[in-house]
Amino acid sequence: MSLPCFLDFEASSLGVNSYPIQVAWSRPEGDIECWLISPAGIPEWDDWDPNAQAVHQIRREQLLDHGQPPARVAAQMNDQLAGQVVYAGAAYDSLWLQTLFEFAEQAQRFTLGDYWGLIHDLMPASVTRKLGWPAEWGEAAWRRTPGRRHDAGNDVRHMIELYRMALARSGKMPRS
Repeated sequence: MSLPCFLDFEASSLGVNSYPIQVAWSRPEGDIECWLISPAGIPEWDDWDPNAQAVHQIRREQLLDHGQPPARVAAQMNDQLAGQVVYAGAAYDSLWLQTLFEFAEQAQRFTLGDYWGLIHDLMPASVTRKLGWPAEWGEAAWRRTPGRRHDAGNDVRHMIELYRMALARSGKMPRS
């Protein structure tokens, strides 16, 4: 079964000068690609928040040692996602996607879609009328998703799991 593509970023901070440090995306087959993004050689990418580091557990030194240049990451995304609608769950993801492609000096060849709108449209009104349903369903999906939160690859796995749960609830596929 072909799945929609999903996307998640981790970033240096939540400030106005933040930049993407990790990105993961899924392909229709469900495979997940995850990359660290290097700030090396980009003077504007100097905003680093230790509180954000405590959440995503990625050190700036890791990015410098193991991260890839923005141009390489953006090219890989375009190669794998061109022509697709790729769903992201947070407004910040749009900002970091734009920042990545701006510094990569490339045009994005895929469209960003609203993940929560996609999930909402799958769910019956009996679910979506309940206050707090996104948090409740999100937690249920995390219980079925191995790994820690705020790792872009695991966050994409979580998005896929929640999508599958919503599909099963909608009656469009059997529960796994």
